[in-house]
Amino acid sequence: MKKHFKAVFVKPHGSNVSYRWTIIIFIGMRSILLSAISVLFSFAVILANPLSWRLVSVDSARVEGAGWAQKRHLEQEGRQVLLHIFRRDAFGSVSLIDAPKWLPADGLESHLIEHGCVAGVNGGYYTPEFTPVGLLVIAGKRFNPPNRQKPSGVLHVAPDGALSLLNLKDFLNDEPPTAYALQSWPFLVEPGGEMGIRSANKRRHRRTAVALTESGNPILITTGPLTLFEFASLLQEESLVGFRTERALNLDGGPSTGFFAQTARGPWIQSVSLPVRSLVCVRPEAVGEGGGR
Repeated sequence: MKKHFKAVFVKPHGSNVSYRWTIIIFIGMRSILLSAISVLFSFAVILANPLSWRLVSVDSARVEGAGWAQKRHLEQEGRQVLLHIFRRDAFGSVSLIDAPKWLPADGLESHLIEHGCVAGVNGGYYTPEFTPVGLLVIAGKRFNPPNRQKPSGVLHVAPDGALSLLNLKDFLNDEPPTAYALQSWPFLVEPGGEMGIRSANKRRHRRTAVALTESGNPILITTGPLTLFEFASLLQEESLVGFRTERALNLDGGPSTGFFAQTARGPWIQSVSLPVRSLVCVRPEAVGEGGGR
């Protein structure tokens, strides 16, 4: 029995040694891989670090009866990005426009001017069939139900003109009186000024967002090609964007990104490359027809 016992376990003993070496090699390779991933992620974060951006120039112009427009040129490692910013003051009203019959020759600015807007940007997402994706309410009429599958936010304008950026869950639970509402995602800066994007990638596109400053002033902003992480990082740097961001909601971007401001020095335009279904509009009055202050 003893000989049989030893004979049975001779081979497994050698196998255990090989197995242990396999585990050691696997752990070593795993550590090397994790270290490499950490280095790559750190490199991506460094590239997105707002402190590595440099403000090259700022150009400002008044938008009569509504606020101020700015062009801010930023540079990072030889790469330049242009920001178009509109900052609404106490006399402008914010609303939404539905553009279901966009013609090939149309520009974002033509729709905004037609509706009496002196500034505006593209709005939310839409399907290839040109149907809004997510909640869209215009002048109290609901054009599309909310998309409950995605963590998202809502640009909300109350009947009295108050503008807010709400979590979709809070909006659905509270059911506030609504003149205009637009669902979009993600929050670039979460309520309270916290970073809303927690991972970096290399997908750089033109971007559009609506933000609120710490004092509650609405901001419309479009950019050149940035990742969401880079965009969110920039929005937390007052020295680069010119305001303190309390919260910011990402809107549709890429070829849909567009900006318009009718300034005292003429129109400032960042043209869209594709039709867009909804627009964020600023009119030069304190409270528009169902609009927002």
